[in-house]
Amino acid sequence: MTVERKRRAVYTVLSDVAEGAELWQAMWCWQDRYAQKSQFELNGFLSDCQHLPAIARDRSGLYRRLISSMMLAESSLKPDPFDEMQAFAEKTLPPVQSPTAAAGDDWSLVVSHTLTGIFGALRSDTASAVGRYAMEQANRHRLQPELNYAFTLWLGNRQPLELAGVALAPIRQLLNYIYIALCETLGPVEADRVLSAAVGAVPAEGSLDARRLL
Repeated sequence: MTVERKRRAVYTVLSDVAEGAELWQAMWCWQDRYAQKSQFELNGFLSDCQHLPAIARDRSGLYRRLISSMMLAESSLKPDPFDEMQAFAEKTLPPVQSPTAAAGDDWSLVVSHTLTGIFGALRSDTASAVGRYAMEQANRHRLQPELNYAFTLWLGNRQPLELAGVALAPIRQLLNYIYIALCETLGPVEADRVLSAAVGAVPAEGSLDARRLL
């Protein structure tokens, strides 16, 4: 089951009992912590959201409804709420504060080679899905603007990355979003293989070893 379909199933249930900020906080809790987990871990999700009144009122009933919603036909699910979730996040979440890159650190070549290795191993449709998910997450979490812009250009036409002054922390976050998308589309075993092969093929640039991206 895709993340989108699971998200629609969760939204179908929660939107009947919550609205506004309460609904979107619960949806982001699911997205960030449970989207990649088994549907049978939904009880943990509800526990994480027990501070929200709409969830606390009937956790056991919601758990049963959530499990049932995972079995519904797509035609019975409400539309994907991801655009509305992003709109809520843009209004409420502060930008990620990234430390200044160490003097002289320029990850442009290392990251460019790593991305080329990853996306070069994928079918075009898979590469598009992975890139789209990573870009959505980078924008949602407001990574360094320079990184988001460079990655957008790279996805569009494989234009060389310009990452001078971009810290290592947000670059690692971006690679993590790519890895999550790889797990979703390829499965964790193949995702690990693709990522390891791409990183292993990148020549070190002085102290800037691609393995530090993981």
